[in-house]
Parts: sequence; C-alpha cells; structure tokens
Amino acid sequence: MTSPSPSTLSSKIFGTLLLVYWLLLVFLRIRSESDTFYMVTQLREAVACAQNGSWNNCPKAGHFPLIQMVIGFPFFALGLSDAWIVRALSILNGTAFVATLYFIRNHFKSRPVHFHWILLSIILSPYIYYSRSSFAEIFAACLHVCLILALLQNRSPWLIGGLALFCGLTKDTIHVFTMGVGLLACRKVFSRQAFGLLGGCTLGFLILIAFQYFRFGMPYNAYNLRPLFMTPDHSVLTFFLGQWFTPNIGILFIWPLFTLSLGVVLWKKMLDDRRGLPHLGSLLILLLALTFGLAHWWAPFGSIAWGPRLTIPLLFPVFILLVEFHGTAFLQGWQSLPRMLRILLLGTTLILSIPQIMVTAIPARMIDINSEARPECNIGKTIDQDPEGYYRCMNARIWKPDDWIVSRSLRLLIQFPETALVFFIYGGFIFGLLRRNRESIFGNKISL
Repeated sequence: MTSPSPSTLSSKIFGTLLLVYWLLLVFLRIRSESDTFYMVTQLREAVACAQNGSWNNCPKAGHFPLIQMVIGFPFFALGLSDAWIVRALSILNGTAFVATLYFIRNHFKSRPVHFHWILLSIILSPYIYYSRSSFAEIFAACLHVCLILALLQNRSPWLIGGLALFCGLTKDTIHVFTMGVGLLACRKVFSRQAFGLLGGCTLGFLILIAFQYFRFGMPYNAYNLRPLFMTPDHSVLTFFLGQWFTPNIGILFIWPLFTLSLGVVLWKKMLDDRRGLPHLGSLLILLLALTFGLAHWWAPFGSIAWGPRLTIPLLFPVFILLVEFHGTAFLQGWQSLPRMLRILLLGTTLILSIPQIMVTAIPARMIDINSEARPECNIGKTIDQDPEGYYRCMNARIWKPDDWIVSRSLRLLIQFPETALVFFIYGGFIFGLLRRNRESIFGNKISL
C-alpha cells in the first residue's frame, strides 16, 4: 500500500478545511443585509409587473443590479419567505467563495508558494467578511475570478461567454471592467476565448439594457443616475483619494497584503525587470479608472459596509492576475530586500490586518466605526434633505476618523476575551502558511 504524496495529502487537507468553513458559514455565521431584503421586495414587485403585463415602466422593480434577482427568483418561485430568500443568497455567496478558492488551488497546484501567498492574502482581506454576507459583491468577485481562471486555462468559449454574461449582470457599469480584466487574462487577444468573452459581455449588456427599459422605460438606471446622486466637482477628488488612502476603509489599509504585493511588484519592475510592465500598468489603470468612476457617485464606498464595498468585485480578480503574471517578479523583488526589512514589512502588514480578524468575530462593533455620529453629520437627514451636509459629513468620515480600526480592534480584543479563540484559529493558519514557506519569505531561497 503506497502512502499519498504530499501534494495529494495537502489537497485533501485543504478540501477538508474548505468544507468545515462552508459548514460554519451555513449553520453559524451567515449575515443577512438590509439592502438584500430591499432587493427581494423589488423582485416581488418586478414579478407582479410582469404578471400584469407591465413590460415598459416598472419603477417599483427598483434600482439594484439584476444578478441577485436572477438567482433569487427560483427561491421566490418555491414560495420561500423574504428572510429565507436572503439567507439562501447568503449561503450561495459563501458556496461560491469556497468553490472559487478550490478552483484557485487547482490552478496554482504546481506553484504552491504563489497559492499560499494568495491564501494568506485572502484570509487577511475583507473577502472573509463578505463571504458570510448577503451583499452581491462577493458573488460578483467570484464570478470574475472564475472567468479569469477559465481564460487562463483556455476553456471553452461557451463557458467563458456564459461567465462573462453573468458577470455583466452584477453591476450596471461593470461591462468595461469585465472586458478589461478578461482581455488582460487572455494569452492571445485574437482567439476563440477572447471572442467568447466579447460575446458574453455584449449579450449581458443587451440584457441589462432590456431590464432598464422594463424598470424605467429608458436604457439606463434612472434612479442611480439622478443628478442628486452625482458627486459635485469639489468632492470628486476627495472620494477618489479616499477610496485608496483613508485610514479605516481605504484599499491600501483595508487589504494591506494586496498593497504590499502590488508595491513589491512595482518596485521590482521599475528597478530592473521591465518585462510585463505594460500588463502591470494596465491592471493599475483599470483599478484607477474603477475608483475614479465610483468617485463621481454619491456613495463610492457602498454606504455602511466593511471597506470600499463597491470595489470588491474587481480587486479579487486583479489580485489573481497580479500573482499569475507577476508572481515570480514579486518573489524575486521580495527576496532582494534586506531580511530585516522583509520582517518589518510583513510584521507591519500583519498588524494592519488585525481588523480583518476582529470583523470576523464581532462584525457589528467593527463596522460601527464607519457610521458613528460626529459633529459634522446631521443625523437623520438624507442626501435628499441636506446635500451639502451629506458631503461635509462624508469628508469628515474619510479624513477625520474618530478612531483607528487597529486600535479599536485591540481594545475590543481586551473587552471581549472570547474573540481570542478567533485570533488563535487565524494565528494557526497564518503560522502554518509562513512556516511552510519560510525559505521564500524569510530566507534567501526562492521557491518557484
């Protein structure tokens, strides 16, 4: 009887951990968000309009993206209550996240260091929180990652087209970004896979236009594009920079391992290895374009959420592309740094990632930091009632935080000692990953 190979054993352990995590999601840690309940109400209104023959102007069908209405409709047809439909959508989000991690593991199985860095980065990212939530952004992110993997593996154009179509239903303005990350994943721009991508994006765009006609009688989302919701010129730069640099919810601080990875790759490419620089530049331009576009909307962070929620669908696939095409450059750049600097950078990054652990343990108390009352905010007044007050309040929340999420995390850890168990579990995963790759991370050996 032969013993299983280390890779086979590792796959079985990883699969078991994913199964345990999925069971915890389903039975213990699902979060049902108020926006999703609102979306289910709009689904019911949309069905009522269709049954009454109102196919051209059904504003009660709401303003949310089409994707959750599509996947929520079977549960509605089964006669489930709103609460159970929302719970089912949350479970589907968690299932999609777990399946996506499994697909990533299979794709990178011949490059374990690359995969372990992805896994460490995801563990200490907002995606763990959103995998337990009913928000649609995590499902959109998983669809985009699956699309990226299908393109990288030269899968069937029909599969790629289907994934691209569903990606196009996740946001009203997502198509250009879906096409962008898809083309950056293509080995050849003129290929059957690229044409499948184009076909799926086009069909998704046409379906979305038809849905807008059904809701608003016009080819765009008349609710979200109201002049009231367009950011005044004086706040666009604030919103754009805030999505990146605000201490509590900016991309650079809410996902520090992504920031570290991007920074090391940029440094390596600019220093002595300019191969792939246009591809890396295109990834950056895509992210900058996304955040600049969101800055023109009144709620670029996605209202009350954990981090910049509206960027969640694109950050994950961009990170996968970063590791796929520039992972070796990252490892080489990392190894070229002095050992003490590497320890300092990794230690700082892990400290900045502490809030990602705490939001898993006590999410309500962590997310509350982004929505607390302050003198600049007129509590109880909406943007409709006081537009100037709204932007004054947002500016204060972005650049004048009352508290820092890292310090709050440490205080809550002392205040709620039961959260130490979550820290222990996270610590075990992190220690195991770092120990397994200690030569690549702390030594002078690069394991590719």
